[in-house]
Amino acid sequence: MPGDARHALGEAAAAPPGEVRHRRWRKVLWDVQRFPDNHVDSSFLASMVTNAHVRQWQYWSLVEGAAVVAQKFSTVVLFAVVFTQMHQGQLHVPVLLAINVLIAGILVLVAQAVGPPLSIALLFAPDPLSGLGHAGLLLSLLLLMSPILHTLTRAVAEDSVWALAIALALVHLAAFDYAACHKDARDAMAMVVAHTEQEQERSRRRRALAAARARSKAAGARDRGGAAPAARGALGNGAAGGLEGGSDAAQPGTDSCLEGITAARAEEPSRGAEEDDADTAPIPVVGAPAIGGALSLNAAMLGAVLLASRLPGPSAVFALLTVASQLFTVLPLCTARLRTASLPMHIALSVAQPAITLCALVMAGATAVACAAFLGSVVVVVLIAPAMLLSKQPHKRQIQGPWDIATVQGVEGM
Repeated sequence: MPGDARHALGEAAAAPPGEVRHRRWRKVLWDVQRFPDNHVDSSFLASMVTNAHVRQWQYWSLVEGAAVVAQKFSTVVLFAVVFTQMHQGQLHVPVLLAINVLIAGILVLVAQAVGPPLSIALLFAPDPLSGLGHAGLLLSLLLLMSPILHTLTRAVAEDSVWALAIALALVHLAAFDYAACHKDARDAMAMVVAHTEQEQERSRRRRALAAARARSKAAGARDRGGAAPAARGALGNGAAGGLEGGSDAAQPGTDSCLEGITAARAEEPSRGAEEDDADTAPIPVVGAPAIGGALSLNAAMLGAVLLASRLPGPSAVFALLTVASQLFTVLPLCTARLRTASLPMHIALSVAQPAITLCALVMAGATAVACAAFLGSVVVVVLIAPAMLLSKQPHKRQIQGPWDIATVQGVEGM
């Protein structure tokens, strides 16, 4: 206990009952005061700070952020339209696969134009050819599993499948990491660029080491080739003119050959160590941009598998699952990259994606109520909800004061 506190307690204990030392209220517990325990003085909130770190939003920045939500909602509705058409037999597998390949090619070309290779972010491949190889392997596995997935829900009622698919779609929308499309997309792209540069540096080092090894081998071969005639000539001279003369003539060629072999052997361990260092160099943890958590992606793919199991054949299952992989994996990567690289392209995609989904609804024969509900939902999310949030911003109150937990200023990671 501090010295002044002990002194005050001593004086309070020595004072007659009912006598107090201070007439003015103080925010202490160890002093005897003339105020009741539940007294709230006018100076109690004098040190309170209001709205010190509140961010002032702008309407169009909120609209830009809400466009990501509209994109994800349009993706889910578009997948539902595709499944409905396939389930009713109005959309055939070859047509769907052709459309899928066309859209995938367009997305990959756009992503390649605005940033690093998409295969690096999607399949952890150092170059597009390796990424295509990995994609082909995944598609082959999906094709082999299609007959099994076709019979997955054969013994389950359709109503249960529809209800579970709708619930998984809601989980996908609710758990999706929308913030990753904003603050983390640029960091993720920087990690992808760093990974690309590191792969290029490792390839350059390998080529340099291979060239050095080839030069060393060529030099050793030249030394050995030059030493052999010299040795034969020296032996001939030694036979004709004496052993000592032959030994002296053979010495220069033999020494150069031995020096070349010794140098090559001496360089071999160092080259091996450098190659090992190049091959085992640490690779930064590079993944897809943080555009969705594991829960959201797993919910989307599980719902796609459940719906695909109700289709008539394995080929239809394969076609629908490829569409799901493209819509829920490749498309978010491309949209995040577009937003990071070019804001006008992000806005154009935010307008085009709901428009494409609305056209798909109309072509599928959806009712006017369904089309109006979809369009109204997009308008509310993109235009009305940001305005409502902005109107409530003046009523936000963030209070801070001495009662908050103490924080260390200027220390990283605290």
